[in-house]
Amino acid sequence: MKRLLKKNGLKPDDVELLASGPPLQRCEKIKQGQIAATMVTEPFDFLLEEEGFKVLASSVEVVPNYPFTVCVVRRDEKIDEEILRFLKCLKTAWRWLADPKNREHAVAILSRSTNTPEKQAQATYDLYRSPPEPPSLAPTEEGVTTVLELLAENGRLPLPIPPARKYIDERYFERLD
Repeated sequence: MKRLLKKNGLKPDDVELLASGPPLQRCEKIKQGQIAATMVTEPFDFLLEEEGFKVLASSVEVVPNYPFTVCVVRRDEKIDEEILRFLKCLKTAWRWLADPKNREHAVAILSRSTNTPEKQAQATYDLYRSPPEPPSLAPTEEGVTTVLELLAENGRLPLPIPPARKYIDERYFERLD
């Protein structure tokens, strides 16, 4: 959010950032005029657009390599088999989502679990299926560097930031196939 504000010429003192709850609660607050703007993910942005709100920017503009799905574990000599099974399940789930024959069922699950209309769930499914292949679960140096930079910008990590490779354990991803 801070990077988006800066990109659009706003300084930290120009806005008041506050915690406003989970996405549906933030949607209600903006509709009621309790907040001037909010940051939401899909399908909530589609829901607000449908109701006449304008999308001002996307986080992809300022953090294109941000890894939204992150699994963090303690580094150990031995691979944790439970975590490996979890990653395999996650990969299987992405494959299921990528299969067009599962679209209707996936849309219904998303609509129900986010409490949003089916139309917005369909738009979300279609967005995430473009490109149609499931994403790689393997972390990239660019993605981890982005996370480290954001942590440093917010004072949660001292500068200089450590190299991203320090945080990537490829052994899990080598055993996924």
